[in-house]
Amino acid sequence: MASTLAPLEIIRLRAYLLARIRSFFQQRTVLEVDSMTLSRLPSALKVGVGHIDAYLPESIDAIMRELANLTGQSVYQVGHLYRDEPKSRKHLAEFCLVSWWQQGSFTALKQQLSELVAYLCGSSELVWQERPYVDAFQQRLNLDIRQASLKTCKEAANSLGVRQQGGDQVQAWISLLYRHFIEPTLGYEQALLLTEIPQTFMPMAQIKQEYVALTTTESAYLYIDGLKLATIQQCGEYGGVSLGFERLAMLLAEQMRIDHVCWQPAHAQTKVELNP
Repeated sequence: MASTLAPLEIIRLRAYLLARIRSFFQQRTVLEVDSMTLSRLPSALKVGVGHIDAYLPESIDAIMRELANLTGQSVYQVGHLYRDEPKSRKHLAEFCLVSWWQQGSFTALKQQLSELVAYLCGSSELVWQERPYVDAFQQRLNLDIRQASLKTCKEAANSLGVRQQGGDQVQAWISLLYRHFIEPTLGYEQALLLTEIPQTFMPMAQIKQEYVALTTTESAYLYIDGLKLATIQQCGEYGGVSLGFERLAMLLAEQMRIDHVCWQPAHAQTKVELNP
């Protein structure tokens, strides 16, 4: 693992990635768009601006799909999003996401994601293996989540020494098991595309936004070295990819913590205790 980056190295790394991202999409005539950060559309993150209520975006999937439909072409955006989730070495409340949407097939999206990650990493190609979401549980925990009951999920968690509680919902226990015992093991020997993600576990299903009306028909997660690097989802005739900018920077710079690839002015820096 590389040593911690100096502030100037962080700035240059992010500038390099931004330039490479724009170069990739320009070569493919994908239109760059720029939606407003503050929104009147409800989300969990409400802020007061003047005399109005505004919200910080947790996702721009619905906006990007609308822009792809409005412009009649493929679109992409590099923007900041906000999620009120526990801070960890992989997550901060504010983060940067590369999002692009287009009309086309799920297969085409997978190919373009492979080409983009390879291009940003300076490789000729990205070779990954594909595995269904349910198989990850079967192979790692010998648990068939398609037939799992609340009792079997609790027993699996207890046998692994999980102290957290998932409540009375099977989905919550499956998410807990996935987060602690499946996700950290994915994509080490080879990049992994985890496919056939149940819709209830897709990001849009976990974000409480009344205006969102996207139905995911096919989806996948890309993992490299235990990091969920990207999400692919097909919604009818349109499909989109979300790529974590900082997580990609972590891989390229061989950094273990996301805050090691984020820069803040010295007067704004505070010490934050991160969960493992």
